[in-house]
Amino acid sequence: MKKILLYLLLFPLIFSCKKDEIADEQRPDYRLTEALAKYNDLLSGSANGWKGHLFPAAGGGYGFLFNFNGKNRVEMLADIDEESGANLFESSYRLKATILPSIYFDTYSYLHLLADPDPGVNGGQPGWGLYSDFEFSILESSADTIKLKGNLNGSTLILVKASATEAAAYKAGHLNVLKKNIADYVNANSFNYIETAKHNTIAFNLNLNSKELMLSYDSSGVLKTKDIGFAFSGMNDLVLSTTVNIENLVFNKIRIAEDKGSLSLIHKDQIIPVQVSNAPLFSFDQMLGVQFSNIVLPFEETVAGTGSDYNAVRNIVLLSARNALSPGSTFPELRMSFNTVEKTMALDLIIIQGAEVFHARYAFYYTKKGESYAFEYVGAIDGNASYLETAFKPFITSVTGGTFKFDYEHGQANLMGSGTNSVKPEFKFIGYLR
Repeated sequence: MKKILLYLLLFPLIFSCKKDEIADEQRPDYRLTEALAKYNDLLSGSANGWKGHLFPAAGGGYGFLFNFNGKNRVEMLADIDEESGANLFESSYRLKATILPSIYFDTYSYLHLLADPDPGVNGGQPGWGLYSDFEFSILESSADTIKLKGNLNGSTLILVKASATEAAAYKAGHLNVLKKNIADYVNANSFNYIETAKHNTIAFNLNLNSKELMLSYDSSGVLKTKDIGFAFSGMNDLVLSTTVNIENLVFNKIRIAEDKGSLSLIHKDQIIPVQVSNAPLFSFDQMLGVQFSNIVLPFEETVAGTGSDYNAVRNIVLLSARNALSPGSTFPELRMSFNTVEKTMALDLIIIQGAEVFHARYAFYYTKKGESYAFEYVGAIDGNASYLETAFKPFITSVTGGTFKFDYEHGQANLMGSGTNSVKPEFKFIGYLR
């Protein structure tokens, strides 16, 4: 009887030990720790590093090269500007077990430039930057690709193993070379297009400022547009933030030819040539309010092709505005924004004082006869505009005196437009179309 009782007492002990062993192996923290070790080995195990394609929530895209050493240090290059494309930047990273395995870039790096809340750093929104991330959850992975999602803004980061040729080219400054090659192509070929199987024409434009591909096409008599972010990648590619699928056309990359003279659209084994037109595919009026609603005028600089009267008025306004504000104030842009439904136009003068950005907005009505626009001044919209109204008056007078003809501006590195006063043709301004 005693022996039977002893065995009965031992059974719970034996069962308890086996139960604890099974639970240890299947505990979430155990599995996460194991996953983090696997991802660390994967990241550091790529001998040539990883091409990174980052697509912020606000749009656009950025190409990177990452080299992880497995000991919480990472080197990177990026297509943000000339410096980031040529100079390796070393910072730290760590893998962390949260709801999903995550990678935190935890000291300042090129990734942080895109998320920097100071608009003076990279032109982002105050407090938010470009709505990008530097802390990411790992969603899925394979031997050569890792897909991640930003923990704060939800930006997308895709890592693809780099080849030895790509890594060497990146480190020799090839990101800057690729950007220049694309800019040279766009400068020489303003009006690109692709054609569907039904012979529908799709206007194709690369905006190198916003880092977006803009597609415009006629759909049952209505002009539609798509904006897709892109990142410079590898030797000759621009990787898109999403796969484009219009009729029979499917593509997720743009490739510039080795001779730099043509573009192709790529999806797996499919190659679609981009064609070039000598004239705009759709008129400026058709595109206004559809593909673009803004003409952004660089206000502190003289843009090639602008008229002498315009530059004289611009310089008068700049001098008066600087005298009216604290020393060091700058006025980088004047944004001309159209509301084609309400038939209104606003001039928004951007003011920067240190790290702060201010606006001075002026409202106008416009009427349109044929291709001619006439503007009527309504008044200052905000306190800054009221304060600077006297300084800005020469510009208001020039805009309301006579009618304007708007058109595309040829021979520019980006899609640009111009407005010319019919009474004073030398009052001609040129700006980016956004």
